[in-house]
Amino acid sequence: MKKKKFNKLTYVGYGMTDLFGSGAFAVISAWYMIFLTTYAGLSATQAASIFAISRILDAGLNPIMGMISDKFGMTRLGRRFGRRRFFLLLAIPLVPIYAALWVTDMPYLYYLLMIIAIETVATMVLIPWETLPTEMTTDFNSRSYMANWRFIWAGLAYTLANFIPGQLFKYLGEHDPDVFFYNAIIFSIIFAIAFLVTYLCTWERSDIDETCNIEEVSRLNIDKSKKGVAWQLIKSTIYESFSTLKIRAWRQHLVIYISSFTALDLFGGIFVFWVLYSLNLNKVVVADSMALGGFISLPLGFLSAWFLIKLGPRKMFTICYGVVLLSIIIITLLSYTDFDSTMMTTIISITTVFFVVFKGPLYFLPWSLYSFIPDVDEVVTKQRREGTYAGFMTLMRKFTQALSMMLLGVLLDLGGLVKNSSAQPESLNTMMAWILCVGVVGGLFVALFTVFKYNLNKHTHSILISEIDRLKSGGSMADVTDESRTVVEDLTGYKYEEVWGNNTLFVDHSENIQEKVELKTI
Repeated sequence: MKKKKFNKLTYVGYGMTDLFGSGAFAVISAWYMIFLTTYAGLSATQAASIFAISRILDAGLNPIMGMISDKFGMTRLGRRFGRRRFFLLLAIPLVPIYAALWVTDMPYLYYLLMIIAIETVATMVLIPWETLPTEMTTDFNSRSYMANWRFIWAGLAYTLANFIPGQLFKYLGEHDPDVFFYNAIIFSIIFAIAFLVTYLCTWERSDIDETCNIEEVSRLNIDKSKKGVAWQLIKSTIYESFSTLKIRAWRQHLVIYISSFTALDLFGGIFVFWVLYSLNLNKVVVADSMALGGFISLPLGFLSAWFLIKLGPRKMFTICYGVVLLSIIIITLLSYTDFDSTMMTTIISITTVFFVVFKGPLYFLPWSLYSFIPDVDEVVTKQRREGTYAGFMTLMRKFTQALSMMLLGVLLDLGGLVKNSSAQPESLNTMMAWILCVGVVGGLFVALFTVFKYNLNKHTHSILISEIDRLKSGGSMADVTDESRTVVEDLTGYKYEEVWGNNTLFVDHSENIQEKVELKTI
């Protein structure tokens, strides 16, 4: 790969798109359930079904988008604007959809269609964008700093997602639904600017030429002379996506990512309800506490990549999970104390700050480490499948997120949630406590347990890259060192003799030259 020079603007510009990835959905996660049950007149189950349906539908789009992104370089638009970065430009005129989410007094179908639309835009942007660190460099430190700046912008987005609504609540009143609409307009402008800056500050790998693209497509075994090309494409996409599960480091990565993010989704979905109805505090306290945590985490965000490089993923994960678990336990136990409102506000504010500060790296780490997974895949398949991995990772996330949010809505209704009311039954408090203890704390413990088996780090990645470079240069597999053999086998789950294409993970269709020529015109 031809190396281009990184500078601060490269890191800053790449990360800016997470203003959208984190900011848009931080607001949705924290406030949309409240918005739908308070200002749209929906039950908790109806509101949760909007999340579930939209994310299940969008989950199916994720691997398709990943594959489209991998192959888009073969099109004229892809060659001109980039197979990944083109979608940043395409999303700019679509960001006003975000503001349309927050219009009051609309029917159920309206909110469902709007959230499906914004989820689709997010997939179109984020799947290709998430592959860029792997596209731009193989260096562990550079990729870590790119993920670090993503985390920094995500922290700023999280802060703004709570600070701006909090200020609007103070100015317009706690019960004014226009707060959410005005907030969405402000964020839509921010998103459009972020997409443009990222496009201008990034590039794509230069060693993916037209011949390479043809070879990538040929392995899908799509026969254009037969009917049902679309169905062949769908089957190939499904096979490609699930074939990634044969990589050991990837399976471990998914368990950590899905279990912890699902737990944090449940916590995010229930936190506002818990503070409002169990602790009897107001929306301003919620918004200000989360905004303060986000604000404090911003300067610490600059150190995240440094901590990752120095401590390694395992130690960093362990510290963050420990503080987050303790914070959630304290927040849960507050409901069973007799503190006055002042003391309750103080404790919830301090605890929320610690939660937000240490939760941030838990979002940073999986996407930082994701950028190294395609290298593990390459030593097995001899292919570059960044888009496939990003698509499948997001598919699994959205599918489990849909199920968890649907379950959350049903459980809240079973707990007796009364819509459009500040008075809630004691049964709701009990139900929310069970959700926090079993769903949230349990999920985080599963992730923490898996962390201790996860061996992808700076040292093992450097050995892996050296071995790939050696094999690419014509080195013999028989000359592998003991250390390289051990690392490759541990990360991939394959015996060394089975890597570098010596397996059945893909069937080679490269002999069909005529098919390559036909596919070139797609």
